[in-house]
Amino acid sequence: MSRGLVRDDRGRIAISHSALNAFRSCRRKYFWRYVEHVVPLYLSALDPREFGKSIHKAAEALRESKNGDDAIVEYWGDVARNHDAFEARERARALLRGYRERWFGDPAQADHSLSVEVLEGKFVGDIVHPISGEVEPGYCFVGAIDMGVRVPGDARFGIHEIDAGLYLYELKTWSRFDPQRITALAIDAQIHMYAHHMSEAFGEPVRGVLYDVAEKCRLEHTEAETPAEFESRKKEWTEKAERGELRGRIRQRKDETDEAFAARCIEAGKAAVAEMTPIEREADESYRERLLKYYADPERFHRVVLELRDEQIQATRLDLWDLCAQHRETLARGFWARNDRACFDFHRACDYWGLCTSLDNPNVLQENFRTEPPGSAALLPILKEEEEEEEENGR
Repeated sequence: MSRGLVRDDRGRIAISHSALNAFRSCRRKYFWRYVEHVVPLYLSALDPREFGKSIHKAAEALRESKNGDDAIVEYWGDVARNHDAFEARERARALLRGYRERWFGDPAQADHSLSVEVLEGKFVGDIVHPISGEVEPGYCFVGAIDMGVRVPGDARFGIHEIDAGLYLYELKTWSRFDPQRITALAIDAQIHMYAHHMSEAFGEPVRGVLYDVAEKCRLEHTEAETPAEFESRKKEWTEKAERGELRGRIRQRKDETDEAFAARCIEAGKAAVAEMTPIEREADESYRERLLKYYADPERFHRVVLELRDEQIQATRLDLWDLCAQHRETLARGFWARNDRACFDFHRACDYWGLCTSLDNPNVLQENFRTEPPGSAALLPILKEEEEEEEENGR
């Protein structure tokens, strides 16, 4: 067995939801991330994962009655020399402001009465067969619940009426709101496992999941054009003008010959090239105003309530039990197969696509990747420290 796998103090392999997703998607991807602890050397500031993390930090701050905007600014840090980071930061700030204006102004919304019971709640739990009650001896399930909230009385969440009780809360950012994706959330394994462990911790059922869905804005901030970029663009336009492709709104006249129309198009193109000037950097305030206008539309924000069913939770626990068996078999064989159908999931290349296509070339590995333990590795020591502290207090 590989020494790279994260284990608890009983020697059990720690399995997180992210690890399970990677294992089911592509064994090779799982190997690089959770066995070898390899991650890309650099992620663009415009990577959706970075944007999502900054929004989650802001949501946590809001629920703690702190300034969400400050949380976003702190997350991105100094953006003076990173145009992409500036753009991502401003998009996140505009989304947060639009979100607050959309929901926090309505006193009937649950936001005004709910209390946060769990915030980044880290846990390590046994994997138990829901029918036989047998405990999986070689694996444990680890996770960090973003937020668990309690609604003290009947309230509204969006257009939905919700009852008092314990709920999981999730904030998601999508390119567009898709009802089909909402339907898919009904079998979300992460939600069911988190609800199961949260219910055990509180000794009461988790009534459901409150989903805030915000649409991601694609508006770009215009950066200043360098002299070299301007000359390249001018050359491209000149070539198009000579082919008559920069005709703008010119239309062929009723009795105009094709030759005369083509000549007129060329002249119009040359005139457009003559008037070209380098693109100037858009003022920051102008970009912020465009973003705020985008998020002023209430249709950018949606709320969904998902009721949890015990049957779905039990089915997810059975799936987890079976995945542990598959993992044990793969580990015994020592072969981590590739899945070429997963190379471009999420509309982008897998983090390890270049490595796989190079046939695991060590130079590609060294130049493009670094070592970083998976998130599950940070959960176990934290819990162990808390246990030691409790023992000291008990003594």
